[in-house]
Amino acid sequence: MVIEYELTKEDVLALSIYHSEHQPHAQRTRLIRRIAGSLFIVGIILTTMTIARKSATEWTPMSLLSFLIVCIAFTLIIFQPAIIKRWLIRIAVAKADREGRFKLSLGKQELTLTPEALIWKTPISESKTSWSAVEKIVETEQHVFIYTSAVAALVVPQRAFPDESAYREFVETARRFHGV
Repeated sequence: MVIEYELTKEDVLALSIYHSEHQPHAQRTRLIRRIAGSLFIVGIILTTMTIARKSATEWTPMSLLSFLIVCIAFTLIIFQPAIIKRWLIRIAVAKADREGRFKLSLGKQELTLTPEALIWKTPISESKTSWSAVEKIVETEQHVFIYTSAVAALVVPQRAFPDESAYREFVETARRFHGV
């Protein structure tokens, strides 16, 4: 089975976001960041309240504004880490693209599935990976990621297929060859 497609920055971004959200240690890291962020914000709130109060019983408009800003920051740190992380990943992918680090992976791609291996070709490179070297095959709503190591994957966008049945056939073939 052979498919040809264009790999875009958005496809690489989708892999980066998926990978960052599904790393084995990601859940523990997110919890630690939330706790540390919460403690930091609570410290800022207490400091702001102490400094900004005119007296022990009176609040100034500036102290109330400071308190509101800190509460908004607290909410963002506690409830929106995924949005912040995705934003940071977008920046990192854009920077990598500007630096030319995607020269091998963006653009025209050809992926061939055989019972023995998968063969990935671009205009400037070619690689062959035995199915026994494939760690896992992951589906998302718009992509299939064929992990060739714990941190590297071939990205196949669903748009590479003429219809849903061709996409399903590709995924099922890859899984059958992989032995999953």
